[in-house]
Amino acid sequence: NKIEEAGVVLPVVGVECRYRQSAKMGDRIRIVSMIDKVPLAKLVVNSKVFNQSGELLCEGKVTLGFLDANTRRPVRCPDSLLKVIEERI
Repeated sequence: NKIEEAGVVLPVVGVECRYRQSAKMGDRIRIVSMIDKVPLAKLVVNSKVFNQSGELLCEGKVTLGFLDANTRRPVRCPDSLLKVIEERI
């Protein structure tokens, strides 16, 4: 992983999930994940899970921090990742 090679790790610092309805055995699910804004010291990934009928099953977000792999101190988002995100937002 290029981010880890750059000496940065991304620990999970928060998770939120809202369940709307249950998936059933045999359901085919589709997961859609989005990054809404350019990260600075943390990255928030919003996700929605749908069944085969397009019904929303759950939605939530995961917040990741950027830490220096050696010092474990917060750092800014690596430029290589920032460039990829900016191209897609």
